[in-house]
Amino acid sequence: MILNWTVYLIYIAGVAYLGWLGQKRTKGFGSFAIGSGDIPPVVVGLTLAGSVISAATFIINPGFIYVHGLSAFMHFVVAVGVGFCVMLAVMSFRFRRLGEANQALTMVHWIGQRYRSKTISLYFAVVNLFALAFVVLIVGGLAIVMQQLLGISNLAALLIILGFETTYIFFGGTYAHAYTNILLVTLMLVVTVIILASGAPLFFQDSSGFFERLAAIDPNLVAWVNPASDLFNSVFSIYISGLIIGAALVCQPHILTKSLYVKSDHAVRQYLTVGIIAISLFFLLPGAGFYARLTLPPEQILDPATALFRQDMVMTVYLKQAFPQWVFPFISIALLAAGMSTLDGILVALSTISANDLALNLLERFGKSRYSEGKKAGAGL
Repeated sequence: MILNWTVYLIYIAGVAYLGWLGQKRTKGFGSFAIGSGDIPPVVVGLTLAGSVISAATFIINPGFIYVHGLSAFMHFVVAVGVGFCVMLAVMSFRFRRLGEANQALTMVHWIGQRYRSKTISLYFAVVNLFALAFVVLIVGGLAIVMQQLLGISNLAALLIILGFETTYIFFGGTYAHAYTNILLVTLMLVVTVIILASGAPLFFQDSSGFFERLAAIDPNLVAWVNPASDLFNSVFSIYISGLIIGAALVCQPHILTKSLYVKSDHAVRQYLTVGIIAISLFFLLPGAGFYARLTLPPEQILDPATALFRQDMVMTVYLKQAFPQWVFPFISIALLAAGMSTLDGILVALSTISANDLALNLLERFGKSRYSEGKKAGAGL
């Protein structure tokens, strides 16, 4: 436990320092929301990757591949990945140009300016607030990881996460989000490579091939369409829906706005190159579910309380079996980094939307005279 706390405190100190550097660069609401156009494209690309990949990629998705096999891999890794990357590349350039021309600070602001409608802007501001459900999900998952890492209660974990995360983000905004992601995404990339490499011996274990051994367990595990699956049993559910879901993910409030962090199409190409390379590597990570399927029978992945199979425990059990105990703190830190990198992007987006697109819209609609007088007095928001 001493090692766990030591690693965690070093990690927190590094994030806090980078958040402080970000706070020093934040000079106003515009720089809080999207920076001032001076964030290096490489950093923006890493920030994009961190915003896309959450702890679900590390923990939840490998369980689907363990249960459903190649069909789940084709859905989560290939179809969703291709849909996301293609849509991101198609939309980023035009989004940046129109955003710069209209001085947009958020996707909601961009939509309102694009269609010259404050009603549409207000509608999407309200809709985007439902992303708070995603925040709850991420915080809950991070609390579970922190409980296992530090041996603290769920309440203490929640208070630490919310207190620390909101402090450095609300003071540093986009710069804190970008600078801390240098550390967070680097940790995630290192652990991703280690996990993917951990299964390399399985490809050369004996004369039979990797997928032949999977087929020996269950032929449906290597089927392009798994007829026994309740989720991935058709071309539509695997491939078409995956492409649609991947494309739709680009329109989250904290994703496409990364193109507003830079000032030219050349910088957009640079950050997209870095971001898509990192994202592609992360998208391969759920393939570790294949490793777990070959090395862990379902009888070893049981809930201690109910003695029932737990799909969401597949990755945790595999990591404990594949790595020495002392490696666990470092992998847990990477899981925290995966959640925090997504969480801080959402917090920046939602706080900006709440102030710029929701509060100001409501003030203009229901308190016009008061709002106008405040602006005339130099007290405008």
